This record gives sequence, C-alpha cells and structure tokens, in this order.
Amino acid sequence: MLLQFLDRFVLNYFDGEYLVGILFFYAGIATSIHLFANYTVGVFHGPIAIKKFRNEGVDSYLKEKKIMINRSVIAVVVALVLAITLIEPLIEYVGRVEYIDYINIFYIFLLAQVLLVISDFFQLDLYVRNFDKAIMKASISAGIFAFIFQIILVKNFSIYGAATATTIGVIMLTIFRYIFYKYDIKKNPDSKLEIKFKENE
Repeated sequence: MLLQFLDRFVLNYFDGEYLVGILFFYAGIATSIHLFANYTVGVFHGPIAIKKFRNEGVDSYLKEKKIMINRSVIAVVVALVLAITLIEPLIEYVGRVEYIDYINIFYIFLLAQVLLVISDFFQLDLYVRNFDKAIMKASISAGIFAFIFQIILVKNFSIYGAATATTIGVIMLTIFRYIFYKYDIKKNPDSKLEIKFKENE
C-alpha cells in the first residue's frame, strides 16, 4: 500500500538510510498483523460476503460481515500477542540490539495495522456495491494527506514522525472511505439495499 512506503521515502530524504532501516524493520514485522487477519479471515469470508450481498441482499451480507468482524478481532488479538511477545527476542536474534531504543516505533506501527484492518471493512462496503471509483478516490485523497503529514512530522520528529504520519494516513483513509461511501449511497440509494445480477429477479 502506498501509505506504507511514503514514510520510508520521506524519512530517507530527511534523515538517511540508517533510520530507514529501523523503520523498515519494525514496519515489516507490524505488517504481519494485517496479513494474518487477511489470510486467516478475509480471503475466506470476503468472497462469501460479496456473493451474499449481490445474490441475497444486504441482510445476508451484514450477517456474514459480522462473522468476519468477530473473527478478525480474534485474529488481530492473537497476532498482537505474538508480535509483542516475540519482537525483543527477534531483535536479539538478528543482532540488532540497538533497535530496542526505537521499540516505540513498533507499537505505533501496530496501531496503524489494527486501524488498517478496521478500514478494510469500509472498503468492503464500497467494493460489494461496485463503488470502485470511490475506493480509488479515497486512496488518492488519503495518500495526499499522508504525504503532507509525512513532510511536516518527519522534518520535526524524525523517525517517530514518520511512523505517526503513517498512522494518521490510515485514519484518513478510513475517514475518506466512509465519506465516499455515504456520498455514493446518497447518489445511488438502491445500492444501499442490494445488487442482483441474476436474470429474471
């Protein structure tokens, strides 16, 4: 995702490769939270939710979405416990003990990943309704804001500003997804209920 690479680009410009290496290390591990939730829940229930919305309507979709949310919460909690428990032993194993001084960066990225899991449900609401343009607009808008925050925060707070700006970027992405969802629903009220592709229905 673009938001997760802007921080490295801006940080490298202001502070050089050493801090980028630390940022990349922590960001890469934190990404496992989103990946774990996606591959244990999203890839299985996502297609089912889409099919139920388009063939059965919003009620069936919401039931499946609720199951996805509940299981995603479990997946995120499990992933968080593992990540927090294993991060320091991993740092010692790879021989980067000096990274411990920047351990708070890791926790900021963990927050960003949890928020990204939440944001994905707003994207799902857009996707099932074929609001592809809204998805694109939300991503572009959030990317612009994230880039601005990156420049401001990295310039003033270095690596901590980079991680914080990434988290703000995810928050902005979620907000824009919600805004464009409400806007497109208002323009296309029928899509709030259901979309049926089957003939003669």
